[in-house]
Amino acid sequence: MKKDRNGMQETQIDQKIRGVLQSKMKVPDPVQGACMDAFARIRTGNTEVEGKIPAYRRIWKRIAGSSAAAATVSVSILAGVCAANPAFAEKLPLIGHIFERSGYEAVAPYAEVVQKPENTTAADSSGTEGMDAGGLSQTFNGTTVTISETYSNAQIALISYVIHSEEKLPDTMTDQFGQPEILLDAALKVDSAEGESVNRSPQGSLIDEHTYAGVYAASSGEFSSEFPDQFNAQLQFSQIFGTLPEEKQSVPEIPVELKQKYNDGMKALGLDEDNYQNFTEGQKKQEHKLFSEMMNAYYERYPELAGGEPNACQDWVLKGDWNFTIPMKSDPKAEHTITVAPPKDIDIAAFTVRKTPLTISNDSLNQVEVGGDNRDQKLYEIVYLDHNGRQLQPFKGIGDTNVVSTIGRDVSTVDLYICDYNDYMDNLKPRSVEGGEKAEAEPFRQMLEEKALYHEQLAFDS
Repeated sequence: MKKDRNGMQETQIDQKIRGVLQSKMKVPDPVQGACMDAFARIRTGNTEVEGKIPAYRRIWKRIAGSSAAAATVSVSILAGVCAANPAFAEKLPLIGHIFERSGYEAVAPYAEVVQKPENTTAADSSGTEGMDAGGLSQTFNGTTVTISETYSNAQIALISYVIHSEEKLPDTMTDQFGQPEILLDAALKVDSAEGESVNRSPQGSLIDEHTYAGVYAASSGEFSSEFPDQFNAQLQFSQIFGTLPEEKQSVPEIPVELKQKYNDGMKALGLDEDNYQNFTEGQKKQEHKLFSEMMNAYYERYPELAGGEPNACQDWVLKGDWNFTIPMKSDPKAEHTITVAPPKDIDIAAFTVRKTPLTISNDSLNQVEVGGDNRDQKLYEIVYLDHNGRQLQPFKGIGDTNVVSTIGRDVSTVDLYICDYNDYMDNLKPRSVEGGEKAEAEPFRQMLEEKALYHEQLAFDS
């Protein structure tokens, strides 16, 4: 499924905010209709909401002074190098070991290390001095990108890379872990299916003043079919960029007359933006209309800001024409399966549960056919609890509730519960917490024991 540029920009900002919010409070699942509510709550500093945030959020933050709503922290790019992970400061191998440095340790034993083609010239691999041998490299304008390792299964494709700049990487806004958020304006295609993965915000870490290592993740949900055992991926991008620290940005202030027009409109409606959390839905729509009119007029005066990220006022950019064709191969040893056969009285056919180093997934639940019976179709929901009783959540970015993440979880045993879909949505899901980190595991487990139609404990062969 192809996504437009502006849509991915909003998703990137959304991901930055989500990371901060999840570490402090419960955040509801994103709902498309909550966009308007999210816009204004970010502006007023009330961040107990998640939704799509427009590109102009960064501009408004400067005008409103709403530092409490900031999703990133402005620090020197070097500040997070050793603080976030002291091992990065050690002289350890780099190429071929990026997954281990980027939160994907579980896939490292199954990763494929990318090798340079035999016909690679010296020019193709320039700029990699001081790095380990290997990898597939391209250099433009003093910036070398080296593809290091790959991993894939039917739902996920991961590509690790290293960015090495002859000049020091510019100071950059950082995430909640103190790591600079360095983005690729990238598109990924595969030769096995139609579709495109566009402009993902990769996960990565700073190695030193000149070097950044990251992982680009793509989901088969963005393509017309699942990933096969072997395929080629084409990763192409022309910009590497990051957001400058706030004190180094040069965003023009919203003109006084535009801000005054917004304030006059709010006053005429009897509304105070500081009281936004108490607005009715109708009042939120009125406020959003006024705000949109102000920002549209602002962009007419400063069109260079209208295109989103990156822009010269807020971002630094490294430009080139990086274009890699990368062989991808899954390792069958990385996948373990179990067949689950529920009793006939709940009318679900036997299905397969698959465990990979990063995920647990299951086939769609097909209702057993009963000849000549025109019953209404039943809907079911599968819930997985890890060994400690915490619910496993959908793998972010895939958009498939049949695929849950196991990163950072003990899945030596997994409890599978099959629930009536409506009962789960109405009575069970509200008692669970995103990620399971703040949930009291036992009460939720007890509710599942009482309400689930079927329960089975799974133990995968290691």
